[in-house]
Amino acid sequence: MSVLPAGSIFIRQNVWLRLAILIIGSVVAIGVPPIVLGVFAGWTALYFLLSPAIYGQVLQGMRRLLPFAAAYGVFALLSGLDIVTILLFLARITGLLLLMVFFSASLQLSRLMQDCRWMQRHRLTGMLLYLAVATLLFIKRFMACYHRHTGHNKRQKQSLNHYLMLIVTTIADNWQARAEVEDETHRLLSYHYSRQAWSTQANVLGAIYLTGLVLLLSL
Repeated sequence: MSVLPAGSIFIRQNVWLRLAILIIGSVVAIGVPPIVLGVFAGWTALYFLLSPAIYGQVLQGMRRLLPFAAAYGVFALLSGLDIVTILLFLARITGLLLLMVFFSASLQLSRLMQDCRWMQRHRLTGMLLYLAVATLLFIKRFMACYHRHTGHNKRQKQSLNHYLMLIVTTIADNWQARAEVEDETHRLLSYHYSRQAWSTQANVLGAIYLTGLVLLLSL
């Protein structure tokens, strides 16, 4: 699932640590004052320097956000909202985007299994882990199938109906492969993963960033 290089420091971080960063960071992006939001943006940009490849994913995410930002800006201006309120809202959305890109771009199934192996000891958490792994595999297959279908007509403009039919077709193809996804899920869950230490450089740096986020909440 990861789109970052295999040696990226973010991939080597514990999944639960990254999840904590996503949750606390989202609270910061949504709830802090504008000045603190600027500090959060600078702190996050500095943190991303640990794995510069993530900036490419951030740019892709921002490019996909542009149509929404433009539509929201026009609608908000027509509704009488002032420009400061509009820009602040878009800044908060961008902050959330940074965190979601960070989490999704560094998500790797093998690392997920290493950090969540304890969940298989209990029935309920084991079922949740099975659901999470199967969902990730379905998403991975869906994206691969979707890009395969759109690759041939990438330069041609298509109608909305075409894209809707393409999504339906992709979902149907994905559903037909559910037996393969089930087998792959069982294989991943049955594999023996080595325990990873918490006290690694990657985790320490992630903990420092998380500590900074907690401090921003207190400002």
